[in-house]
Amino acid sequence: VTGTASSAPLAFGVPVVTSVPGSGTRFVWSAAGAALLPPGQSLTLTITGIMGQTCGPVSVSSTAWVTGATPCAAMTRAFTNGTGFILAGPATAVGLNLSHAPGSPANGGVLDYSLVISNLGASTLMSLTIADTLPAGVNFMGQASGGLLVHTNPAGALHVWSGAVALAPGGSLTVSVYTTAGCGGGPVTNLASVTALSACAADQAASAPDTFTLPGDVPSLSLVAGLSPSQPAAGGTVHYTLVITNTGSATLVDLTVSDTLPAGLVVTGQASPGGLVWNGNTTVPTWMGTVNLAPGSGLTITMDATVPAGFLGDAVNPALARATAAPCGSVDASAVASFSITRPPEPVERGKVKIVGGVRGYLNPKQGEQANILVWPTGPGEVRVRIYARTGVLVRTLGAAVSGSGTVVLHWDCTDDTGSPVPAGIYPVDITGPGIQYRDKLAVLR
Repeated sequence: VTGTASSAPLAFGVPVVTSVPGSGTRFVWSAAGAALLPPGQSLTLTITGIMGQTCGPVSVSSTAWVTGATPCAAMTRAFTNGTGFILAGPATAVGLNLSHAPGSPANGGVLDYSLVISNLGASTLMSLTIADTLPAGVNFMGQASGGLLVHTNPAGALHVWSGAVALAPGGSLTVSVYTTAGCGGGPVTNLASVTALSACAADQAASAPDTFTLPGDVPSLSLVAGLSPSQPAAGGTVHYTLVITNTGSATLVDLTVSDTLPAGLVVTGQASPGGLVWNGNTTVPTWMGTVNLAPGSGLTITMDATVPAGFLGDAVNPALARATAAPCGSVDASAVASFSITRPPEPVERGKVKIVGGVRGYLNPKQGEQANILVWPTGPGEVRVRIYARTGVLVRTLGAAVSGSGTVVLHWDCTDDTGSPVPAGIYPVDITGPGIQYRDKLAVLR
């Protein structure tokens, strides 16, 4: 008991106060007088003090005594009854409340946690250690603890705050944790704990689970490539379409579409929706931009390209689309549109000759008829056609350089090498070339 004060009747004056080792503090009052305490009367003296702090149950007791004398009797002494009580040690107790805001976070959106530490006991808390392991997918962005506690991140998602405080009974402090939510969807649960120390004891507390559910927004994308006509012709125009559709449950924000045209094809025109910008490349056209494509919606890109004259083979047109569903990553899709232009069947077999023209093999120049000589040599070189009169005189020579890759056609219009019409008659023909040795006759009518 400390900080004592006393009161007594005026006759006693100020008490003599002394410290008694092992016992406490002694107050002694003295007074004398004929009418100090008449028969049947009483005197009251009081001592007021402040209980000191202890860390366990303590017995507090006090016993007083009094001595007095009358004119007729000697000094006598009497002891009071003992009075006391048991002083319990102050309880050390701490509480932790964990909450989040907003109540329903969005995928990749703001998510703030509040950790409120409360002194639930009767003794001042002198130090705190708070631990919070953030849920998987939650991204730590920052924290605030009022400057009393030191924040550390010892491993992974574990965050710890510790330090000396002076948190009085009934007081509280708040630690704020600033994060962003993940993108996976499903329940997200956070748990935190606190350890507190007072002058007498320690206490621990865990928060109740703090749980919310993220919507299952999943980015997904489809790309369909098409062309018309389905069988373009060499030297003609092909019309390509690229249809991009949001097949997921997350809004697609940014979109990039690229298309690699087959060799020889060149873009001659294109059309794309607002938000997308064409890079101007005519062989690998690319479109980029912000589209904010909602789930289930789509857009279409079109372009025209010219097929080179003489084009043969497969025209494969691969396209690629990439979209971002910020902040939940990106998604890709690809598609191919293709067509083929093949060489028509050869009119003659390889290494063979065929002569076409006239009716039943007779040529009538007056009817505009001529001899069409079809030759498919077996290799590169030169094909030569020699046309003779029946007398053996060489009338006309035709020739052509060949690659051997297909049929070559030479035409005889029934004239000689000077351009003059030949008379009616039978004309032997001699045809030579790589792998070719052929003889025949042509008949001319007039």
